[in-house]
Amino acid sequence: MDITTAFSGNNLEYSTPPKGIIISCLTHAGWAGEIVRGSLDGKFIAYLSNDNKGVAQVTIIPADGSDLSEDKEKQPKQVTLFKSNASSLRWYPSGEWIFSIVDGNIAVTSVKSGTNFGKTIIMHQSAGFLLI
Repeated sequence: MDITTAFSGNNLEYSTPPKGIIISCLTHAGWAGEIVRGSLDGKFIAYLSNDNKGVAQVTIIPADGSDLSEDKEKQPKQVTLFKSNASSLRWYPSGEWIFSIVDGNIAVTSVKSGTNFGKTIIMHQSAGFLLI
């Protein structure tokens, strides 16, 4: 890939990726915001999307997925059930956890398939840990 072929954009033109890079839309409905974060192995993308109450939740999708896919495994999965907006997503290097900020606290949420998927530990600034 020749990164010198990328264009960062200006006030008249949108940015363009380097030649050889294909950009595709993974979601087509609802709000998705902030910076998306790819897992270190490149298999998943984490982002924020609003739940049915308008709260920004952590959501993951396979890098080759889409909300329009007929394959349920390729569709986005809401990971968290927070009562207030999440922000500032980061993957743990193993790819099994995502960190986020909720109400000024650090939340660590399991994204590993199985019974612990979506389990969250909140590290409160003053009170220690809380498992939700």
